[in-house]
Amino acid sequence: MTFRLADDGRRGAPSLGIAEEELAAVVRLIVVAARRTRIKDLPGDPEALENRLSVFLHQNLIDLQRRARIESLEFFLEASINLPEYKRGKVAGRIDLKVKFPHQWGRYESYFGVECKRLAPGQNALSRYYMTAGIGKFIDGTYSRGHPAGMLVAYVLGPTLEDCSREVAERVAAGHPRAGKLVDWAPPVHDAVVLEGGMPRRVGDDMRLLHTFVRMYG
Repeated sequence: MTFRLADDGRRGAPSLGIAEEELAAVVRLIVVAARRTRIKDLPGDPEALENRLSVFLHQNLIDLQRRARIESLEFFLEASINLPEYKRGKVAGRIDLKVKFPHQWGRYESYFGVECKRLAPGQNALSRYYMTAGIGKFIDGTYSRGHPAGMLVAYVLGPTLEDCSREVAERVAAGHPRAGKLVDWAPPVHDAVVLEGGMPRRVGDDMRLLHTFVRMYG
């Protein structure tokens, strides 16, 4: 299974060269892998923390790709953001998933970045962490510096997806007045809520940020 490679036509340096259908494929794969994580892995590990959820997710992504023979992209788990111009001997950060396409091989700064965080209705500490250590890392350029797009995955621990997505939209509107309003991403995805909106960064152009809320309860 392959997807057409095409320049996304969006601003950003480096340009990711990702077609909309490739972005849709990434979202669908993550949602299906999250569903498998909930059904197959969580019953034996109901208190799984964020990092363990991401390990389960990544294992299920690999299994999905093997079964469907999808060889046009790779997901790298807990990938270091390690650039020679940063402090010597220290990494700038670690992002949960780097998605790489063949035309990006050899270009260390070219990847589609995905950061994962837990959320639950009424748990303000998780919501604040999503905003600061999730969205905030894209804003300050730790993740996806100069890229036209990136994504957050929210592991929603309790009902409902809609409540959590609504709360995030309200927090983005209140905390980032210059950000674009979060709207439903098209096409709809089964068993998930996907929103997107423009997000201003401290340096450079605004980026397109997707928020994919996946169910980890029930």
